[in-house]
Formats: sequence, C-alpha cells, structure tokens
Amino acid sequence: MKKLSTLCFSLLFTLLVIGQNISEIQLPIPNRLSLSYIPTFCQNKIFLGARPLNPNGKVLLVAHGYTNAAAIMLIHNGMYERAYAEGYQTAFLSMTRGEGDWVNGEILSRAITQMATRYRVPQVDIIAYSNGGKASEVALFHHKKVNQVGRVVSLGTPFRGTQIADVAGHPPFSWVFEILGLDQGRALSTTYYCETVWRPYFDGLSTQAQSKKYYNYGAWGYKYGKDFAFQALTAITGSIIELNGGGPNDGVTPFYSSTRPKGNQLFLLYTPQGKMNHLDIRRGVYVWDNIRGVLASSTLKNSTLETDLDVVQQVEETPDYSSTSNHQVLSENELTNVLIQDQNATKLNINLIHEVKNANFALVDSNNGTKTLMRSANSLRNNADESSNQISFEMPLRSTLRSSSDASQTSFRIEGDSKFLALAEQDVNNPMNYKLIRKGGKALLEVTFPNLSDDLLNKIQVYAKIYGESGLMGEDIAIKNEINVTFNRSNDTFIFDASSFENGVYSILLTGEVPNVYKRDLVTGFTVGQLRSATISNNSITNMDTNLSEPISVYPTPAEDFVTVEMAENSTFKIFDLNGKQISSGNLDKGTNTINLTEMTSGIYLLITEYDNMQTTTKISIK
Repeated sequence: MKKLSTLCFSLLFTLLVIGQNISEIQLPIPNRLSLSYIPTFCQNKIFLGARPLNPNGKVLLVAHGYTNAAAIMLIHNGMYERAYAEGYQTAFLSMTRGEGDWVNGEILSRAITQMATRYRVPQVDIIAYSNGGKASEVALFHHKKVNQVGRVVSLGTPFRGTQIADVAGHPPFSWVFEILGLDQGRALSTTYYCETVWRPYFDGLSTQAQSKKYYNYGAWGYKYGKDFAFQALTAITGSIIELNGGGPNDGVTPFYSSTRPKGNQLFLLYTPQGKMNHLDIRRGVYVWDNIRGVLASSTLKNSTLETDLDVVQQVEETPDYSSTSNHQVLSENELTNVLIQDQNATKLNINLIHEVKNANFALVDSNNGTKTLMRSANSLRNNADESSNQISFEMPLRSTLRSSSDASQTSFRIEGDSKFLALAEQDVNNPMNYKLIRKGGKALLEVTFPNLSDDLLNKIQVYAKIYGESGLMGEDIAIKNEINVTFNRSNDTFIFDASSFENGVYSILLTGEVPNVYKRDLVTGFTVGQLRSATISNNSITNMDTNLSEPISVYPTPAEDFVTVEMAENSTFKIFDLNGKQISSGNLDKGTNTINLTEMTSGIYLLITEYDNMQTTTKISIK
C-alpha cells in the first residue's frame, strides 16, 4: 500500500511537471528555415535549433524583447546560423507580447529548467534582447534559477527603464503605443518604476555570482541604423529620449540604462561598435562575433553558488528619482496645444508623432495667425514609409525683447489633420526639475525652477494630471481615471504628497506655467509602495552576504556644487553632456571621492567610469 501511494505521488508529480512544460517545436537546420514558420512563432513555445554538426556541449537559450516573439531573433537575423556553425545547441523562446517582465520572467524560468533537463547540462547560457534581459532577472533571482544559468548576454536591455515608456505610458497618448509597438506591460519599463521599484528589489537580491553572470551590450547610434527604414523610426524616438534626459541611446534604450548593476558593459559609449540602433543590436550578423568571445572566453569564469539565492537584502527605503524638462508637450487637445516662446529664444525644435500616416501640420502664430507648414528637418520622412508617422521640425524664431513677465509673449499652436504628440524645445536653458522622494513611507513629488526669477516664481502655477498605470507587479490598479492636482509652494519648491495613493505605478503630465509667459511640461510618473525582498526568502538572516559593495555609488541626486563618488577600485572618469560633449575628466581613487561641479550648468549629465577594461555609466542631475 505504501509503495502504491509513493507511485501515485510520483505519477502525480510527473504529470504536474509535464503540465508546466512549454511546447517545443523542432527547427530545421538554418539554411532550411523559411518564412513558413512565422505563423507558429506565437507565445509560450520553445523553438529547438537543429543539433549542430560539431556540438561544443553548450546550450544557448535566446529570449526576445518586449513586444516580439521568437521570429525576431530567427528570421533575417543571423543569430541561429552563426551559433549553429559554432557548435551551440540553440533554443529560441517565445514568451508573451507585452504582458510584462514578471510574466515573461516566469516563462523564462521554466524554459531554463526545461532546456537544462532536455540536453542534460548543468547550466545554459542566455542571450536576452531588450526587455528579455529584465525577464532574465526575474527568472534568475525571483524564481531562483541562478544556478542553472552560466552567463546572460543582454542586447539593449533597459535595466533602468526608458523615457519612451514614460511618454507612451500616459493614457491620453495611448494611441502612440501602436506607432511605437508598445503594449500593456509598458508601466514596468518606465524609468520611475525601474529606478524606484525594480532596481532596488533586484539589486537587493544580491548574489556572489552576479558580477560573473551579466555581460551587457548597449548602443548609442539611434541616428545611424544599418537599415534605413528602421533608422527613420528610431530617429524620432531617440530624440524624445534625449529631450527627456535619457542622453545617448539606441532609439529605445538609453545607453546608461543598458548596463546592469554588477554587470559588465561590452560596447563602450561612443565607440564605433555601439554606433547602431535598437533594431540592429538584436541581429547576430552585427553582434555575434562579440557574443561568441564572451561565451567562449576562459577568463570570464562562471561562478556556482552554494545556495540557490545566497543573500536577500531588505530594502527599507528606495532611492530618490529625478528628471528634468526644458521642453513643452503639445497635443491636439485645446488645453495642451499651447507653445509659449521663451524670451531671447532664437530657434525652435519640434519632434512630433502623429496617428494618421502622411498627415499635414502647420505651426500657427497665435498673435497674428501666420501659418508655417511643418516639414521634417531631414529627408527621412520622404524616403521611408515607417517615418510617415513622424516629423522633426526646426524653425528660427524672432527674438522677443520684452521683460520676462510680459503677458504679450509670442505663443503658437499646432494645426493638423491627425492626433499628435509633440515635444518642443527652444535654445534657452530654463528647466523645470522634478523629484520623487521615497522616505519613511512617504511619496513626495517636488518641483523646482532653478533659473527662474523671483518675479516669475511668485506667479508660476504647478499642476499635474495623474493616471494609475498598474500595480507593482503589473496587476490592475483601482485608480484609472484622470486626477487633477495642484502643487503647493514651500520656499522655492512646489510639493505634492502622493502618499495616500494605493501601492502602484502612476503616470503624470506635469506642467509649470506662468500664463502667456513661461511654460514647461514633463511626462513622467511616480510609484507608491515597494517590493519586499522578504517575500522571496525566509532565511534572509542566515544567508546574508557581508560583501555587498557596488562598483560605484554616486550621491546626492540632484547635486549642486559637488557630487560624491564611492568607488570599489581605482578608476578614471569622464563627464559628458547629453549632446556628447566631454565636460570633465580625471582619476578616482578607491573609496570616497568628490567631483567639483561648480563650472557646470543645471541639467542631466553622464558620468563614465572605467577600470580593469570595465565601464560603468551613471546619470547625474545638477540643480
């Protein structure tokens, strides 16, 4: 009877495991793979590569990005052909299209075990494109598959989020999702979610092997794509990322965001290798020669942990989040279709995305009704169908030699025959700074205007439209409708306390305005609540790692005259502005260092540190 019970239990367990298996489809050898397979490239499937002629004993699991399926890593890519020729047993995983990293990470965790079991190997290596890299964090550290993975090579993964998700995530601009290919999982890719919820959680789940696990490829050439059609698409999205403080990027992922903390950046900023866009970086034809070196190098030692998860660090407070806007946001809505010319502005740049292809737009001077037809400042719009949803427009401005508080300041509106979203910037540095402070259970939103006169500060109004996006793990949230709030002034800071909101991710269209004189907008957001590391493990005390030092720690943010940099090793540093101009350079000692910022103006900069052939990129904000 006991043997029968044991047999029944074993049979039940086997059935449960089989029930969790992901469907497998066998692929032919690479030169026989055709477009006829595309209808089968749907979610929750593993496409098994053919057995290589000269197997090297390694299994390579390839994971796609945010809204893709396995086809994007197989068709017209070159990854399969090259891996097969090198002797790798490959497996291409289709997860979900847009359901978010927590869902995809769970699917990936099952695929890891399934492939390790099928091919009888202790570990598989992973190539993860875009958000597939974040899904790998869920699989390795949330679902504890870290021992079954050798190395993770990420391609353009937004580990700290992307400003494109910030903009496209605002509900009134939801139609932009279809233009940019985004979907309902977008809230988990916003910079404010990644920096205040995602990174604290996964950086708190620290392992001794993390510095040996992740090898990151990031690109910066959103204007220089290999494929002209895709170059037209990323030219606009990359400009939007820059306008929102993301700096050099590939058209989807900011370069600084492509490096995982404790990871190793393999394409350095502004080197020729990274001069490509987000669509290029996924293609084996361009990156395989670099990837094969990472996978094959004997100097990159894989570490095996003594436990599945060797440390859980409880994060009591999340870091502050900050962003800066020196632009205005316009849309077809009458309330948001007002562009105010800054005093002394001489040039206007507008990046516009519209819903209807080949729509026409004009910039109208509200004072005299003069219309200027808006055409792209380059030839992209006329040479590629993908670019017919975007306009990049430039126009000289007549100088407004009035007092800064003159109510007769020049203003404009955009007229067109389609819904549109436009970001307009002038050549005047007069920004609005936004900061989310998470401390003691509070969620405080603070806004400052470092270059405004006292006269304008006394007149400015700060207000926001807030929408609930999702819960902290992508689940539904109660607050979905628009909430209008006004910020209260305290000295030179404008504050709104969002602590009473339920735990979740929220989008904001934030505006600072002196009617007819000055206006700045920012599409951003905030989070309330946090993920607790204690939900992952019950033995966080016994497994606590005492060596949790990061390669670099930079504070405060935003900074004023000085910034403190703590380094794990001696290194060199360079500081770039968002136009790629080097502002400063020098050496950093192991331990605590101070960098003088007094010669630098307010704004966002990139701090690049390098030691032992490893580079880190950190975004710093100066008040």
